[in-house]
Amino acid sequence: MACTKKYEKWIWLSMYDELTADENKELMQHLQSCEQCRREWENAKQFETKLSEKEPLQVSEEILQQSRDALFHRIRMAERYGTKPLWLEKLRRIVTLDLRPQWRLMTALSMLIVGVFLGAKFFQQSPSLDSALLQDISFQAESIDRIENLSFDPQKNQVMVRFRTVQERDVQGRPDDPMIQRLLARTLVSDPRPNLRLRSVNALRETKSYSQQVLDALIEVLEKDDNSGVRLKAIKILNSIPWNEAVQPMLSRVFIKVLLQETNPAVRIEAVNALGKILSKDTINILNKAAEKDSNEYIRNKAAILLEKVKNAQF
Repeated sequence: MACTKKYEKWIWLSMYDELTADENKELMQHLQSCEQCRREWENAKQFETKLSEKEPLQVSEEILQQSRDALFHRIRMAERYGTKPLWLEKLRRIVTLDLRPQWRLMTALSMLIVGVFLGAKFFQQSPSLDSALLQDISFQAESIDRIENLSFDPQKNQVMVRFRTVQERDVQGRPDDPMIQRLLARTLVSDPRPNLRLRSVNALRETKSYSQQVLDALIEVLEKDDNSGVRLKAIKILNSIPWNEAVQPMLSRVFIKVLLQETNPAVRIEAVNALGKILSKDTINILNKAAEKDSNEYIRNKAAILLEKVKNAQF
């Protein structure tokens, strides 16, 4: 039956809270009259229970970063070189000593001598600037041509940013350093790679002092970034900032906009929890709409509780 396929799809969507309130109501009514769909519903519930009992695989942040960097490098190489030309294959054979046995030793010794000579004469290490020198740097983050790489070591509380201006530079410092914060903010709003944006927002979680540039970057990411993981981490940081008269009007407008327009329920949950800190009669209409129409049950219940507090003036 066509209707059965439709409701079978809805059953699995409901397991992840992806149905609207009207769709969920229609599904519940259908289950009362369709035995086949009720069996499918029970199977889905059992599957969800089994899945929740499974312990998720824990992958370290270091392995994830290495995998992302390796993938990005492969993509860049494919875009730059395309199919491998014949001369490149010949060069590969020389470099890897894929030669006749009588030529291997001579080629290896020649490469060693040439490598030592070139390394001593021409190559210099990229300048690395520690946090003590950051304040003396005369350039602005806006002058950076490209962020090459970014990593964050939570154990050492250190951020390393590799970027290119006229030449390639490495900068290392704490997330509280003003220059590091400017680089993190620029990466958040300008870099097309979601893995670097995620690392930037992870690093910013480790500081309790946020410049206006960082706040603006977090808000822009929350409103415009196409990666829901980046948006979720950004709103969690904004939700953790101590609210005062300077930031409250700005953040309350942002959280109201998120609650009304965000498609990811996890991000909307953070927004409604944040609005609970600033209950006022100005938020009644927004909470009413969330309590009546939001597709997520937690948000509807939370909004209803907050409305009761407003009604009883318990704020």
